Amino acid sequence: MKKLAFLALFLVVSSFFFAQKIELNAKVDERCELLSTVFRLAGAQEYVTQEIPIYVDSLDKYFEPYKDHEIVEYTKTFRENFGVGYDAPMGLAVHLQIVDGKISLIPNVKENSLDSRWNKDYLPRFIELLNDFYTTTQFRDFLVSQSDFVRKVEQTATEYFKKVDMEWYEKFYGEVPEGKFNLIISLSNGSNNYGPKVEYLNGKEDLYSITICAIDSLDNSYFNDRWALPLIIHEFCHSFCNQLISENYDKIKKKADEFYKIKQDVFNRQAYGNSKTMLCEILVRASVIKYMADHYPTNPEKYFSNEKSNGFIWIEELYNSLLNYEQNRDKYPTLKSYMPEIVKVFNKLNPSKMVKEQEKLMPVMFIENIKNNAQDVDATTTQIIVKFNKKMNTRANGSTYGTKGKEYFPEVIGAKWNEETKTEWILEVKLEPNKEYSIVFPAQWFFSEDGVNAKNTVYLDFKTK
Repeated sequence: MKKLAFLALFLVVSSFFFAQKIELNAKVDERCELLSTVFRLAGAQEYVTQEIPIYVDSLDKYFEPYKDHEIVEYTKTFRENFGVGYDAPMGLAVHLQIVDGKISLIPNVKENSLDSRWNKDYLPRFIELLNDFYTTTQFRDFLVSQSDFVRKVEQTATEYFKKVDMEWYEKFYGEVPEGKFNLIISLSNGSNNYGPKVEYLNGKEDLYSITICAIDSLDNSYFNDRWALPLIIHEFCHSFCNQLISENYDKIKKKADEFYKIKQDVFNRQAYGNSKTMLCEILVRASVIKYMADHYPTNPEKYFSNEKSNGFIWIEELYNSLLNYEQNRDKYPTLKSYMPEIVKVFNKLNPSKMVKEQEKLMPVMFIENIKNNAQDVDATTTQIIVKFNKKMNTRANGSTYGTKGKEYFPEVIGAKWNEETKTEWILEVKLEPNKEYSIVFPAQWFFSEDGVNAKNTVYLDFKTK
């Protein structure tokens, strides 16, 4: 498998008027890098990433002397008491300004613009400590030391993102938000993506997309249409979809809670903590499929299968409803005007029945030769055999770090399918005696021959003797 590493950049849309040609220019966002670094030092798992060694190795070395700074312990307290993690640090970052070396909250912002997890009684002290950390560490000097690396990525990103059809948003949603679009790809956020925004008292907004960039083994940045374009489209769609869900949530909350409860474990693993977040995500994902279908030869069925494995089991019904919307734009000039129809479709669904029907088609995955939590695995074992009860698409496969982290992942020699049966994927490994290992085989990385995702993600922890 070709490993992706991820880099950060800040893409600012120069105008929010879709009638004009929008230029995307890549820049690094200092605020996001600052917050990522603080949460990395505080041990927040989602910010302790290793995808870009050329950057994070330098970061770790530079900030090692400051690991005991008071803000680190204060951040841990904030995280433990108020659940500040994942999107919350990035949400605060875009609500900050750095003027003449001084960090403060952006003025004239609505009271509820910043996530409520940032408790108002504790936030002033956090910002005070953030200022001290910024000054003491000479944070800007660190970013300047990375400028050659960043500049090359900025050039590559700017060229690639010329292909984004920003005019599509107005065509599809039928309206333009009051605000500017900003795209951030953080250097140290790993593969996590976020879509915060800043709402001002005058009704305008700053809309942000925080997504990923990849670098190859030579530390050269690259993007491709398979992953980079959908991610960017996804995060921009949040600027439209989140508000639509908020306006209609009370009409669909009961049914949404039913769907969420059935797939709660799946959603929790993706850091989607409630049914409202789930609804925002599924509307965004259906919109992304529509964008891709409008611009490229697309088989929506492949998207449906992947999204269903992520817990969004009514993605197909929602997408078909969006097609109906598109065919009746004379009656529904905006997606906002069509939302009552989506509400009707959603409230008629039977989540339990849909799950049962879906699961009948999904291949079951299990490990044939090693039991989970086994403590006596022979260290001479050279293969981990992943079995399925249906014939699989042999172009799809994969494994990644398990629940215990990168250091417990085995040395991988290779991987192959049993091309005769198409029901066995063999991971070839080199194990060491008396050592613990932890691996995950994600369901969404495996498909049956008819394009259906595996039913279950497999977690394998074991120890050799």
